[in-house]
Amino acid sequence: MKKSFKRIGAFIMTFAMVASIMPAIAKADAPGNYSYFDDYTLGWSGGIVAFQNGRQTSLSAAGAKVYDRESDRPFKSELNQAWDTPNLVLTAPVQFTTNDGKVHDVESMLTGWDFIADPTAIDNSDVDGKLYVYGTTEGFTYNGGTMANNAYRNHSLSILSTEDMVNWTDEGFMDSQNLTNLPSDAAGKTQGRFTSGQSWAPSGLKKDGDDDGDDEYYLFFTNGGSVGYVMGDSPTGPWRDPLGRALFTQGSPNCSGVVWCFDPGVLCDDKGDAYVYFGGGTTDNKAHGKTGRVCKIQFAPGTGEVSMDGTPQVMDTYYFFEDSEINQFNGLYYYSYCANFNVPGGDKWTKSGSIAVYVCSDPMKDIAFDPAGANGDKYTDGDGVYHHYLGTVLDNPSVIYGESYNNHHHMQEFKGHFYIIYHSTVLSNSIFRTNHQYRNLHVDEIQIDEETDDISITPTYDGAQQIEAFNPYADFQGNLREINATTTSYSAGVKSLRSDVRVKADESPMVLDEIDTGDWTKIQGADFGSKGAVKVEASVLSNTEDGAIEVFVDDPTVASNMVASMPLQKTSSSAFETISADVDASKISGVHDVYFVFRGTGYNVAAWKFTEGDKDVAPAQATATPAPQNNVTPAPVVTPKTGYNVAAWKFTEGDKDVAPVPQNNATPAPQNNNATPAPVVTPKTEDVVGGVNYAINADGTVTAKAPADKNAKSVVIPDSVTIDGKAYPVAAIADRAFSGCKALTSVTIGKNVKKIGKKAFYGCSKLKKILVKGTKLKSVGKQALKGTAAKLKIKVPKKKLKAYKKLFKGKGQGKKAKVTK
Repeated sequence: MKKSFKRIGAFIMTFAMVASIMPAIAKADAPGNYSYFDDYTLGWSGGIVAFQNGRQTSLSAAGAKVYDRESDRPFKSELNQAWDTPNLVLTAPVQFTTNDGKVHDVESMLTGWDFIADPTAIDNSDVDGKLYVYGTTEGFTYNGGTMANNAYRNHSLSILSTEDMVNWTDEGFMDSQNLTNLPSDAAGKTQGRFTSGQSWAPSGLKKDGDDDGDDEYYLFFTNGGSVGYVMGDSPTGPWRDPLGRALFTQGSPNCSGVVWCFDPGVLCDDKGDAYVYFGGGTTDNKAHGKTGRVCKIQFAPGTGEVSMDGTPQVMDTYYFFEDSEINQFNGLYYYSYCANFNVPGGDKWTKSGSIAVYVCSDPMKDIAFDPAGANGDKYTDGDGVYHHYLGTVLDNPSVIYGESYNNHHHMQEFKGHFYIIYHSTVLSNSIFRTNHQYRNLHVDEIQIDEETDDISITPTYDGAQQIEAFNPYADFQGNLREINATTTSYSAGVKSLRSDVRVKADESPMVLDEIDTGDWTKIQGADFGSKGAVKVEASVLSNTEDGAIEVFVDDPTVASNMVASMPLQKTSSSAFETISADVDASKISGVHDVYFVFRGTGYNVAAWKFTEGDKDVAPAQATATPAPQNNVTPAPVVTPKTGYNVAAWKFTEGDKDVAPVPQNNATPAPQNNNATPAPVVTPKTEDVVGGVNYAINADGTVTAKAPADKNAKSVVIPDSVTIDGKAYPVAAIADRAFSGCKALTSVTIGKNVKKIGKKAFYGCSKLKKILVKGTKLKSVGKQALKGTAAKLKIKVPKKKLKAYKKLFKGKGQGKKAKVTK
């Protein structure tokens, strides 16, 4: 669950409730009493409705303005606050009020301003620690100046990134009319040749397609009537269109029955083979429309160009509608899709507009499912191919946000966790207060059962948990960090803008825009370490000096949580300039949520930067009021009285037997008043030996559990370790033992190790050498070597070369990894 700030009362971005900082306010301890806008909240009951004091009312009765004109500015503040007002009203973020009157912070959204649909993702954690998410950029349509229903008119794919699944950065676009990411007014933009302007429903792939030793980044997508791709050398471009035409059309072999030639899903499996699934649409035979296709693809050495490797095959998919998606989990192929809206009510397997899943052991097998057939939902066919139809795994988002609309998803593994990214219409309903089906992305963690194949998905308002602390000082490579200001876990009143002033090869062009007094952004779970931060800087482009940016920790309504205030300064119109303030490190050491509260308007913010202190400080005390744990009022603290005498004690015997108090809770009296009793020694169950934590097993062996220092460059797992004077053979390396050790380059594994656990070295991107000294190794867990160095070498005993090649095969390592003697 995302950690939320104090519950507030407004459901929708009442964007930008203006409030500013007084010119005299310069100290970090001087703000007035801040509160969140809570005049009304929003929800859904057959349409967008308002709530006041927990009761449903109309938008007009609540005073909630509708922004349905093309001239409207929905991100502009609704409140007329002076920039220097002391008692600031903070803009309300996106929330959703359920019909019981309960208000939910919608923190599952990737951002509070990006209108994006049809997600896909590329795991780039081995390079820069990030997951990149791509999706259809929603283009808004107006008829006669009034907002119309979503007509899917756009020519770009939006790009977001995260390191921890809660803090997201706006990375810009793959623009099919500007593939090379040039400024908006630049001449000579490169336009994709296969696209006619529409860019929908991408699917991402990271692969060394040209065989040059470096990965390329592929985005397969549709122009509405065919499927093509672009490729680049980084996950954010620039992009190129090497094929210059569509890859799949209705005229492709065996594709005439495809109603909609769109929505590609691409996968490169653990064998190095790649496949594209695509298609959609209904036919008269609703349950078995056969409008989906799968085709194996190949990559040309030297160029990385993609072509068909064989003929597209028919997918006889139960109630298939659109949204092809393919993943490989636990060695099996999970094909998922959006079921059509003609599924009969009460169908045992699938629901209308839901996400359904097939599981199969062969990616090219026709995995038709017939609920009335003899084979049922789980069987192995005559060719030895395993089939399992899971049916619906994710309901239509209407179950949580009210409005029923189309459904599109992406499932993704990242840093040892599994996620589903999907879209709803809650953001546009909140911002515009009119429902025309413009979409936004959400993310939740999911569970995949290795034994049963089942996928457990529960969409939530809170979203995914943070999986690692945010480093405010340094990036993945250890370089000093400039934090893009669009990086947020939650926000209110602001949006992003592609700034031509900030278009450089080494930085994101995206900046914060539409800033008004009372708006704010939040970075969750930033670890400022034991030394704390002593300075904060902001890169701004401003046409005014009337304003300031305030920095709070944990809760911006608590005045003492303010740690800095940076007064605005007027800047050049052609360059972002730096404003800064000193910070009391004692208030911002350790892990905190960080809030940037804005005063004034007429400026953009491109980046934040924190300077770390040079000595340890006492950790800051949390000042936010903790939420009650079970709605139970805690017992009052009673201060003992003094100044009294006691004359006697009296005990009253009970009327039934009770269990005796255990005798070993009392300290025994020493038997010899002259002798000191021997201390009770508790045997260790774990200990750190040679920089590795070992756990003692019941059979007298030990398991290597984790490194004492995750930044260690080399690790030696010895034949045995000594704990409390006793030697224990090292028999195993635990699941995820060294996962995420980015600095690790070499590992030596002792002679007694029999088992290497699942994901034991997952994400060890610099690990290029493993020496296995023993001949007792019997098992290597799934994905134990995923994300290791491309040219990993595993050296093993000569007589075990053949056996160990088989043992290490398909454990996630790159295709250039080798097992040698």
